[in-house]
Amino acid sequence: MPAVLLVFGILLSSSAAAVTGADYGTRSPRLCAAIKTPPTTKQMAALVQCSSEGYLNGYISLTAQVRVQPGTTRAYNPRTDAGHQGIDVRAAVIPIRGSQYTYVCEPVTGSARANSGRNCSVFIARQALGICWRSTLGRWHCEMGQMTGTPDFVHQPPPKY
Repeated sequence: MPAVLLVFGILLSSSAAAVTGADYGTRSPRLCAAIKTPPTTKQMAALVQCSSEGYLNGYISLTAQVRVQPGTTRAYNPRTDAGHQGIDVRAAVIPIRGSQYTYVCEPVTGSARANSGRNCSVFIARQALGICWRSTLGRWHCEMGQMTGTPDFVHQPPPKY
């Protein structure tokens, strides 16, 4: 069964039957590595990226140019942190802020693949906020978001990395 994640109010599936990034002229969504120790800033960016990528209703959502700045570790807060699946309420939480580009791409279509290289809308989160947390299984997760309803750019090429 595919994993499903709620990002920016959108349900994303981490897998889709017989669909790959090549169908969109790009790479497939990044898979999260199992990180069991508090993540470095570089690992935080990778965890943000893989947690926000997936397939949805015929589209692929990919994240690029993720920049993360960690804050000071703090205690779990049930008012702000309870919505994170599997969060260990006894473990510290790391607030993060930064920026990221989210590409929402439609499949490359038509016999001549007419929309190839211009099949994505790009949303830029310039002041994104989020957290990194440890799950009850001991794995670290990071999510960060701030996406508006209107893309910053349309008819753009998909990311290649």
